[in-house]
Amino acid sequence: MLIIITNTIKPYCYDIEPVIGLPNNLSHRFRYRSRWIKLPYSIESTKLREGIVVLRDYSSAELIPIRRVIIEDVLSFGDIHYIELRLNEFIPNSLEVGLAALIQAKIVEFGYKNLSNNHLEKLIFEVDFKYDSPEKDLGGGEKWALLTKRLGSLECYKDFSFLKILSINDSKGSPANIVRGAIGRYCYSLKPNNLYFANVIQSITSNIEEDESIENPYDIELKAESDEIWVLRGIQRVVGKYDLLRFIIKTPISKKNKYTFLELQKKQPIGGLTYELPALFLPVNILVPTIKKIIMWMRGSISVLSLASLICSGIIAKQFNWDVNIFRTFATVVLVLAIGKYDEFAGAFIKETKNARLD
Repeated sequence: MLIIITNTIKPYCYDIEPVIGLPNNLSHRFRYRSRWIKLPYSIESTKLREGIVVLRDYSSAELIPIRRVIIEDVLSFGDIHYIELRLNEFIPNSLEVGLAALIQAKIVEFGYKNLSNNHLEKLIFEVDFKYDSPEKDLGGGEKWALLTKRLGSLECYKDFSFLKILSINDSKGSPANIVRGAIGRYCYSLKPNNLYFANVIQSITSNIEEDESIENPYDIELKAESDEIWVLRGIQRVVGKYDLLRFIIKTPISKKNKYTFLELQKKQPIGGLTYELPALFLPVNILVPTIKKIIMWMRGSISVLSLASLICSGIIAKQFNWDVNIFRTFATVVLVLAIGKYDEFAGAFIKETKNARLD
């Protein structure tokens, strides 16, 4: 089992928010230089291996196992390695202490020291550990609440706002599933021409028992690729230390599948920071249902056939000894029904009827 450690050192400490805030099977990327890695094989060969993300409190050297992950991909440029982590279940409470002790023992076995207010020599290494969770997955919110309360006591996360993606539901309340898309990555599966509600929890757990208010309210903004997803309600105001935020989006009508994204950007002012914090990235696959594709193909075929019949109406009517005007009207009606221009056709029909009565 790979152990992947991140420290509570700014700005790296903020990488833990996506790790705990994104749902199962979505991804987040860590980056490490070769000097922080101790493996008997190349880091590139870790693709599809299991790992555990561990948060190390720099000030106390405490090791906090967070979440099981799968290495989705590794991109290496010289001695810098970008590691894509596919998130899975949170580490159960019953395994935390034993796993932390196992990691500590491995560090000692390497001949290193895990000392407070000091850097750890290696951040990625392997331990002999087989993950077998004896508890239910607490990833739905309970474990997240426990973790954020614990992290809120650390200096690095003082007044820090943690976000968690709860769900994306359609107008009937049905949740959007996370599925493996055509490009091989997991993403939210949405349908075209649908209204969706994205539900997000925000929580600032530091000193929440003493004071539930915040001095500087701020915005959280949901962004999207403008042509692919319409954001109807994209900004929510945070005014307290715990909020349930609801964003509203709509997918336009589409005839083909599309791969796009949503991005949740926090505008929280953190003391001393001169940059925006990383956004929560939500890949989206807008999938046209198969039955709809069949219907669109049939309508397209009928439209072509009807148009051809209109163009050649004189020849066809003569061939079968039909009335050419009746045949043209019939072909026009079929064409209108096939392409869906009902309103325009009805308006033109009513107008012609009125003119005929006047005459």
